[in-house]
Amino acid sequence: MIFWEMDALQDRFEFYRFIHAENPIAAERADVHLVKAIQRLEQFPELGVKRPDLPGRFLVIPSLSLTVLYTHELKEAVTTVYILRAWHEKRHYPPPFKQPSANS
Repeated sequence: MIFWEMDALQDRFEFYRFIHAENPIAAERADVHLVKAIQRLEQFPELGVKRPDLPGRFLVIPSLSLTVLYTHELKEAVTTVYILRAWHEKRHYPPPFKQPSANS
């Protein structure tokens, strides 16, 4: 299962909107590519890079110049991935984020 935190959903929307202003078709393709990359985390939750000084893991998607911050947990053979933030390489690194909400 994948849960997007509100900040991450806002990041995704802003990225989509930025591309859409210039090329709506490219925006759709980029969003599909982003979703597919994140879906891989269900099967490979440790795909992202772990930094000892920051919580979570970082999935770098070079083709989109995006980095996704996420955490994951395994319960009863089900991996749950929490997408905390997603940002373009030209934005501040990393943007502020919150731990996954208890309601996720």
